[in-house]
Amino acid sequence: MSRRITGFDSYGMPSEVDEYFRGVCGGESQRYERLRQCVRKAVQLELTEPQRRCVELCYFQRMKLSEAAEVLGVNKSTVSRHLKRARDKLAFSLKYDMY
Repeated sequence: MSRRITGFDSYGMPSEVDEYFRGVCGGESQRYERLRQCVRKAVQLELTEPQRRCVELCYFQRMKLSEAAEVLGVNKSTVSRHLKRARDKLAFSLKYDMY
């Protein structure tokens, strides 16, 4: 799987994430914008600081777990745990914010 990033949009999201949102929403611009707003709000409000930093490094800057662990000065399993909890929180938050 390629971890190359092609660019960022105006919200600071990788363009691959932006393309994914467009696919999920099937071209409906209002639903697409609502999803983007909900994701942005959930990342800012729902995640703890360590979770937010891990998401930023691993998903937006496309670092490997070992690289992110080195930057943060923690164990690789700690980064993995933060990412798992962040994904769970975001999924729960988006499930109820979107509908």
